[in-house]
Amino acid sequence: MILLLARQKSNLRSLITMFLLSFTARTTRHHTFTFAFQLSPRIPSYSKNRLRRWATAKAPPVRQKALVIYGPNEPNDTDRPFQLVIVESPSKCSTISKILRDYVKECQLPHDYYVTSCMGHIRNLPKQKQKTEAEEIVPGITMPGYQPTYTIIPESVTLVKELKDWTQKASKVIFATDDDREGEAMAWHLLQVLNPEKFNRVRFTEITKTCILNSLTSPSDDLNHHLVLAQETRRVLDRLAGFTLSPVLWKTIAPGLSAGRVQSVGMALLVERERKRLEFETSEYWNVHGKFQPLESEEGMMLEAQMISKNGQLLVLGGTDFEPHPGNTLREASSSKLHLQNSDVAVRLLVDKDNYQWTVANITSTRRQRRPPEPFRTSTLQQEAVQRLGYSVSQTMTLAQQLYEQGFISYMRTDSNHLSEDAKSAIKQEIIHDFGGKDNYNPPPTTGKAKKQKKSSGNSTETAAGAHEAIRPAIQSNGRFAKPNELSSVAPSAERLYELIYRRTIASHLPAQISNATTIRILGESDDNEVMFRASGSVVLSPGFTMVYGSSANGEDDNVLPPLKEGQEIKCHNVDPSQHFSQPPPRYNEASFVKELEALGVGRPSTYAGTVQILKDRAYVLPNKKKTAKTKAYTGSSITAQRAAGAFGEDITTSSGMVPSLSAFVVSALLEQHCQVYVDPSFTAQMEERLDEIANPSNPSNDAERDEQLRIRYLDEFYAGENGLAARIQKIEQEVNPEEARRVSTLPGLSNNTDSDIGLFVGPWGPYIKQITTDTAEKPMSAQLPASMASDLSTITSSRLHKILVAKKEGNILGVHPDDGRNIQLKVARFGAYLQWGDDGEDGTTTHTLPARLRTMKDMAMMDDEEGGDGNIVSITLEEAIQYVNLPRTVCIMNDLPILAAIGPYGPYLKYNNTFFSLNPKDGDVLAIEAKTAQEFVQEQSKKKGVAKNVMAEIGTKEDALITVKNGRFGPYINWNKVNAKLPNEYYDNPEELPLEDAWMLIQEKEKAQQANGGTAEGRKKKKKQSSDVNLPPPPKRPLSAYLHFCAEKRPEVTENFSTLGEISKELARLWSETEDRQPYETMAEAGKSTYLEKKEVWRDDCQELLESNNNKSTKEKNGQRGKLKSTASRAPKGVKKKQKVEKKEKKKTKRSPSAYMLFCAAHRQSIVDENGNKLSLGETTKRLAQMWNECQEETKEEFVVQANNLKQTA
Repeated sequence: MILLLARQKSNLRSLITMFLLSFTARTTRHHTFTFAFQLSPRIPSYSKNRLRRWATAKAPPVRQKALVIYGPNEPNDTDRPFQLVIVESPSKCSTISKILRDYVKECQLPHDYYVTSCMGHIRNLPKQKQKTEAEEIVPGITMPGYQPTYTIIPESVTLVKELKDWTQKASKVIFATDDDREGEAMAWHLLQVLNPEKFNRVRFTEITKTCILNSLTSPSDDLNHHLVLAQETRRVLDRLAGFTLSPVLWKTIAPGLSAGRVQSVGMALLVERERKRLEFETSEYWNVHGKFQPLESEEGMMLEAQMISKNGQLLVLGGTDFEPHPGNTLREASSSKLHLQNSDVAVRLLVDKDNYQWTVANITSTRRQRRPPEPFRTSTLQQEAVQRLGYSVSQTMTLAQQLYEQGFISYMRTDSNHLSEDAKSAIKQEIIHDFGGKDNYNPPPTTGKAKKQKKSSGNSTETAAGAHEAIRPAIQSNGRFAKPNELSSVAPSAERLYELIYRRTIASHLPAQISNATTIRILGESDDNEVMFRASGSVVLSPGFTMVYGSSANGEDDNVLPPLKEGQEIKCHNVDPSQHFSQPPPRYNEASFVKELEALGVGRPSTYAGTVQILKDRAYVLPNKKKTAKTKAYTGSSITAQRAAGAFGEDITTSSGMVPSLSAFVVSALLEQHCQVYVDPSFTAQMEERLDEIANPSNPSNDAERDEQLRIRYLDEFYAGENGLAARIQKIEQEVNPEEARRVSTLPGLSNNTDSDIGLFVGPWGPYIKQITTDTAEKPMSAQLPASMASDLSTITSSRLHKILVAKKEGNILGVHPDDGRNIQLKVARFGAYLQWGDDGEDGTTTHTLPARLRTMKDMAMMDDEEGGDGNIVSITLEEAIQYVNLPRTVCIMNDLPILAAIGPYGPYLKYNNTFFSLNPKDGDVLAIEAKTAQEFVQEQSKKKGVAKNVMAEIGTKEDALITVKNGRFGPYINWNKVNAKLPNEYYDNPEELPLEDAWMLIQEKEKAQQANGGTAEGRKKKKKQSSDVNLPPPPKRPLSAYLHFCAEKRPEVTENFSTLGEISKELARLWSETEDRQPYETMAEAGKSTYLEKKEVWRDDCQELLESNNNKSTKEKNGQRGKLKSTASRAPKGVKKKQKVEKKEKKKTKRSPSAYMLFCAAHRQSIVDENGNKLSLGETTKRLAQMWNECQEETKEEFVVQANNLKQTA
């Protein structure tokens, strides 16, 4: 048992987490813990950062999951029986254990409860195919019958072993995993592995005392096998889809890409919406607005109205009246409307307004009711959190999980809006006490005709998650909900999400908002024309639920109208025209994307967060720089997917919404052409309905054989047959040309490709432009597509691709530099345009970075040849280019130190006193920034950086370096370069008053003292390396083992049949395992070992003799050099003192420099992983590397060739 002492209750969770993290990080053994708690105000407090640094130090790369047991506070009676409660998440254990401890004491039960966690699923389908006699179509799925084969997850092996031990000791096992499909499957796997004598199944809809005790007193004796079967069918279905489609994408397009049953449909939706945006053509239209007031009023309220018709013909008032393309074309339903293409009508009306007679034609008033929203279900919570709080879908579900586990909300994966009677009673109490009293309690009607729901909305109990309640606050012991400001030990972001759930739940039982909407029509008549204006406004009569939840919670009125009467004459005060343009359909954001998936019936709300995340990880959706606070660390196959999309290495987009990448366009086109049904939302929705039928059959029975036949028939329809997935994939592999599959052909900018000899492709190294030729002898020219164009697909046209290809091959010569007469060329590479001073291969040729505005070629759209441009890829003159290649430049001198302006890898900057300051466009141009502006900017930024570096005062400059006073760990000190001196006590309060000469004297004294003591720590280390050591002879070479003797004999024979190192090694290992007579090789190994030991003894004696002769040196040398050995051995033998690093032999054999292919393999070996991020075998890795080398661009190969030549020359 572990006794945890804490100052306050909120610290206990952090202590447990940090203890477990630190313990598992420091040991490979696994233990079981029982925690007891005690609060003490005298316990010192430690920051979470300090605990986290200590806990995560030296953590191994892979850790086993440790079992944690929560039991009684004082488990002294070891013979006392207990029941083992297993949940899926360790975060629940503490709360549930406390409730059960109190329950045992109150009821004086004869047994205890021990609570533990299985840490999620303990079994999964294997990632590699197993050696079985059955036919395994994909890893873990065997035929006939699509039978899954489960294995224990490697990280859970020890946890499962300890669970078995506790299961044998327990009188009963209670499975309390989540009340959904996945939770039921977890319980089934635990039941199969642990095989307890007695068990029960309980389901917690919320982590509260009432719910937990009610569930324990009325448990179930069996699992819901229909739910288990539905989860297993879904898992098999996803494995068949993913492991069949994904390898095809790896072979035809790029490694790291993936396809799935839901993600592919979602990707197709994003691509289709982006395609419509790219095809959209803007239409221009004008509206006319007028200001009116009564005749008798000179300073009264103005009435603003919009013109809606002229001479009885309705006007075009919005972009919805136009076709998406071509521009300025009205839809058929709006063809009779008048399209104002300029401001002429408004101008004429303004001139003649006094000639019109203006009267109030009619006034209509309508009372409107806005009904309160229903309580949250999973999808609506995700949508509202995105829109109101700015959270992502995955962040919303993570926070909701935390709130549920801590007992603040009900279960968060639900498709139902239903509320229990206890919940309704709690809502009533909240409204009576805090929201207007009993009169404001207005529960929605439960009788009469039900509101018609969409077929795919999931608002029924037919689905697995539909039997739950809506997402609501948990009911506390007092029968009410916790107030948002009463939550303890939760993050502010989680508190805001709870407040959103709290307000939505309360609002669902409040009255509707009642408002009065009024519309006034104004008629203007002249001798020749008749125009009609319209004004609308509303007055809130009763705010209703909006006082708790809604954008109109303040009860303000919308466009209050002046009091007028029908037939009343008024006057026109002014007429204003306004220009408008139709807008393309908006991109999906995460909220609208989830809403669309739910409306189409694709997937289930509980899977939407994972679907959005995998689209991001596989780079089907480009990263959003505005939304991303931290850069995600991609690993494994996600790295290659990001690279293929051109999104790896930097956030390349600042666009809002979910923007599909070029790889999404290519994959979607491939699937639409050859597997159209798998990107069809209706087909996927039908599959979901069939899965729901398996989970909740219309005629439930205990006929296991019937249920199994239903499952097999469903999987056959998806995978087998002539139109099944297997046949379609085989057809793709036989018929699809990878070169054609990689080509981007569905972009509107490339649909009218006049340059048919130029194409845009997506490959393992990102999007690239390639010249298409039928001449096999001619090497096609290619160039990487700039990242800025990969993120803004509207900039991709055939003419611009042609410009980039020409710039890559020839470059655009802007002119010659006046200083040396060398050419200045404009070129393009993967990260955009750059300048080259000098010709290729010429001595002294240099490259120079351009600012982001020019580097990203954003202005290329204004320079197309058809618009009269000069054909350059960016708009830059020779004079500007000369200034850029002459950087850095000295702007001015400040305090005897220069301020330099230059451009680096991260953009323009100013440099002062060895400190760099990023120069944004708003701060000034790197070529034109003036001295005064630069000084003010440097001083301002220096203050900010000084605060960040704990600089208290700047004393002055000595020897081109600044002397400062900094606040350190042990107090203020003086700093100059790498020398730190103590600050005199009299300057502690006012360090800026320290004289420069006094500070310099202290620095010099400290520097002299350091030199007398061997210099700084860095200098002493360097000096230590340069000290003279005893040169010892090299040790004898270690003998070969029996296996190495065998390899040396068989290698020439094996090399004839195998070419790669991996294949040779595997074949030698196989031959060795099949060799029964190993005696000859063992004899050779033993003889070699005897010879080695004899030479080793001689070497040891020689080393000892040299050491003894070295002892005749002076005492100082003895103290400094005794025992220092220098040898080529990696470690010293027994009997010889520990040696230092050894000098290399004068005639050392030179190591062969690596080839270009070897450098390529070293750079990309880590990225060769399977779809789950695990390393592949040596042979498979070697094959993949060879394939990638053959398929990579010539530009990439040339880079490695240059590196190899440089290393060869250096060697």
